[in-house]
Amino acid sequence: MFKLKQTVGTKGEAKTAQPAKAAKPAGKAPAKSEKKPIKRAPAAPKKRIMARQSAPLRKRNSGKVVDLGIGAVSIEPAPGAPPTLGVVAAQAAMDKKASDVVVLDVRGVSGLCDEMVVASARSVTHLNAVADGIEEALRKAGERLLHADGRHSAEPDWVLLDYGNLMVHLFRPEARDNYRLEDYYADAKLVAKWKNDL
Repeated sequence: MFKLKQTVGTKGEAKTAQPAKAAKPAGKAPAKSEKKPIKRAPAAPKKRIMARQSAPLRKRNSGKVVDLGIGAVSIEPAPGAPPTLGVVAAQAAMDKKASDVVVLDVRGVSGLCDEMVVASARSVTHLNAVADGIEEALRKAGERLLHADGRHSAEPDWVLLDYGNLMVHLFRPEARDNYRLEDYYADAKLVAKWKNDL
């Protein structure tokens, strides 16, 4: 039986309280309605997300490394081989005293062209003179310039001459060191290199 407790309010009024719950008899199993706490496996520690560091540009070559920078030896084209368009452009650049003139066969590496010429000039005036010499030599060979970039800039560091199957890149030394175009095309076949210090 439940017993009713009678309490006295603040104004002396009698209040009937809720019936007191009977104490649970000792030794009885818990009722089925009571839920046992579910034991869960400890959560796996959260992985820290590390900020990705900008990785340097990876070279695509894994074979023979050829030093194409300053200090490399001169490599002439194979004797008796007909001069390619790149070799004609490179010889014209050499006639205008360009330095570190490199001819690369990029057929297996780039979809833009077959050959690439990279050369350095010591100043803006020298850069334009080398570009003029290459344009004249290739015009005599029957080639038409499709596009030129950097020729009309006030202080160009890089002049690009596009002949379709041939691209000529003329740099000032600081820009060439900065862009390192030869490193990007390190898988290309080295056709020729002429060493001519500025």
